Amino acid sequence: MIAFNVVRFKVKSGMENAFLDAHRNVATEWAGLRHASIV
Repeated sequence: MIAFNVVRFKVKSGMENAFLDAHRNVATEWAGLRHASIV
């Protein structure tokens, strides 16, 4: 079974790069997660 979760984030102004950096390698730290995308 394949499941998808869609989550909406409201990132504070000026914190966009920090947000992306924090989530860039999340798949390596989350057991069972195969792929993550930021749209």
